[in-house]
Amino acid sequence: MSIAFPLALIIALYYWFSWWDNWWGPIHGYIVQDSILIGALIGLLMGDVTKGIQLGAYITMLYIGNFAAGANLPQDNVLATCIAVPFAIQFNLSAEAAMAFAIPFGLMGSMMDNLRRLINSMWNDRAHKHIDELNWKGLTFDGVWGPILVQFPIRVIPVVIILMGLGTFGDALLNFIPEWLMNGFSVVGGMLPGMGLVLCVRLIGRVNLLPYFIIGFFMAVTTGWGTLTIALFALAAAFLHIQFTAKNDEGVKFDFSGSGAEQPNSVLTAKDHRKFCSRLMITYRISQSLEYLYGTGVCYSMIPILKKIYKGNDEGLKEALHRHLAPYISEMMWGNCIMGAVVSMEETIANGEDLNPEVINSLKTGLMGPFAGLGDTVQYYTIMPILKSIFAPFAIQGSFIGFFWAVIQCAVDMAVGYFTYGLGYRLGRRSILGLLKSGIMNKIMIGAGVLGTMMMGCMCASYINLGTSLEFTVGADAYALQEIFDMFVPGLLPFLVSVFAYVFLAKGKKYSHLMLWFIAIGLIGGSLGILSTAF
Repeated sequence: MSIAFPLALIIALYYWFSWWDNWWGPIHGYIVQDSILIGALIGLLMGDVTKGIQLGAYITMLYIGNFAAGANLPQDNVLATCIAVPFAIQFNLSAEAAMAFAIPFGLMGSMMDNLRRLINSMWNDRAHKHIDELNWKGLTFDGVWGPILVQFPIRVIPVVIILMGLGTFGDALLNFIPEWLMNGFSVVGGMLPGMGLVLCVRLIGRVNLLPYFIIGFFMAVTTGWGTLTIALFALAAAFLHIQFTAKNDEGVKFDFSGSGAEQPNSVLTAKDHRKFCSRLMITYRISQSLEYLYGTGVCYSMIPILKKIYKGNDEGLKEALHRHLAPYISEMMWGNCIMGAVVSMEETIANGEDLNPEVINSLKTGLMGPFAGLGDTVQYYTIMPILKSIFAPFAIQGSFIGFFWAVIQCAVDMAVGYFTYGLGYRLGRRSILGLLKSGIMNKIMIGAGVLGTMMMGCMCASYINLGTSLEFTVGADAYALQEIFDMFVPGLLPFLVSVFAYVFLAKGKKYSHLMLWFIAIGLIGGSLGILSTAF
């Protein structure tokens, strides 16, 4: 059996399209890159949609904590799905074996991403020249089409070669692997979801909240409640934690009125702001690079609104565009507060008021870190994993309903982005600094931390599939060690896996090294018959 060239090419082209990177804003980042959707599409092409959805769901849980913090992609779930799902369908592999098989390709995709980001630095250099010429077509190529085209050979050619090669030699490869080693791969796959879940806890970064992880874990093990039910208890716990731990004098009072911040004689309409906010969220990442980060994309996004602000002042327009080519990186939903304030400040400069233009880049540089920390914690380490965990059981049963986590997350992100942009524009730079100092942000992050930590514990109990096959005999009676564990400490082995992963990462060890430990433990334990799945 082999994977035909047309099928391999279609999958490779989809992989390339998925990494146009925010071409449709969060729609791209969540929906187009979602492993469940990709699995469903590949299953449709290969005649087994249900299995495609199920495999996509398991790979989703494997990469549940996979997020490009600081724009650095640790692993590429899209490539892992595009390779593992067709291979698993073609050769009828189990979900656990497919997850283990996906790992090297997830790492390979990360290297591909770094290569295209390295090349993308050249578009920022070209953009400076095109700004001086007010060459809008050139800037569009620098901000959008150039970065899209340059990654075509990086994404498409290797995937076609890999898929066709695996399709051709897959039978021989699987026949070569003995059954005991396949058991080892299955155990590895059963352990792997714990890595991503524990990574989320580490990224939340609040050691004092770890008891909530234990509570969430054993609630899931002992009660049999679903994820949604436990999520409601986690929300209540987050509220109570904030109520009983917040200091009465925490922070300063914050005025949301933002009086005097908005430009009184603005040339911008509500439609202009909506269009800019949409354009920003859609295009800011397309041309991201190692050297300039999101700078090129942010500059491209601002072209229409800056042209209107600086209408009739070409020199002012050029200076503004050059300003926004500077390196910039932040989370662009909560962080849209910054961009709203920036637009307000650009209007101030264009109106001839006394404001040093250097303040704009100082504001962006100074605030991008705090807002990135807030947005990453709330959106990506809390809301996204919880939504995935709520909908994943549907996908594991083969239902396409499991995909709708991505639709909800996309809608939430877009709504947050529009709201915070408007807030930043109305409040201006001084009020944003006041917001950061008011304690409101800290309360939001603490509440999200409680919710996220408790839910990660729940999900570790639900998705780490690990037990032991060991038995021992006392007299004439045989006892299964797993039954003893279940009697005294249900979920003991998944809990120990979680603890091991957390302690390993807490000591500053690398995520990739943790993966190697998981692979080694799973392969040895599974191959020797000590560890098993399906408990």
